[in-house]
Amino acid sequence: MSYRSFMVATALAAMLSGCQTSGSSFTETAVSGAPRKIVHVYSIGQDCNARGIPRVSAAESPRHGRLVFREGDNFPSAAPGSPLAVCNSTQVPGVTVTYIPERGYSGSDSFVLRAVFPNGRENNRRYDLHVK
Repeated sequence: MSYRSFMVATALAAMLSGCQTSGSSFTETAVSGAPRKIVHVYSIGQDCNARGIPRVSAAESPRHGRLVFREGDNFPSAAPGSPLAVCNSTQVPGVTVTYIPERGYSGSDSFVLRAVFPNGRENNRRYDLHVK
């Protein structure tokens, strides 16, 4: 796997509010019944050009809400100092994942996203949510 592809995977958490490597877990807060963008999953090179659109799915679905997957352009969220940070001001194609908690629910929820990148690399990321 190339360094660029690794950085894109790492951006899946900063993107999945960004992204990082498999086994990572992220904690998010959501408001009951209100859509919450979780991440924009993408695959780009240091030139900010798309390398294809990752396939994104739920490896484990949330119990108290649902996920919406939408292909389209959005801004990446590479970490400051990353070679891809220069791309953060350029919309790139990918899959935006939104979590919608059940209306009236408050408490914990979680899910696992699986992304398969154009180069064949797979990345699983767990999200733990606090729903208010």
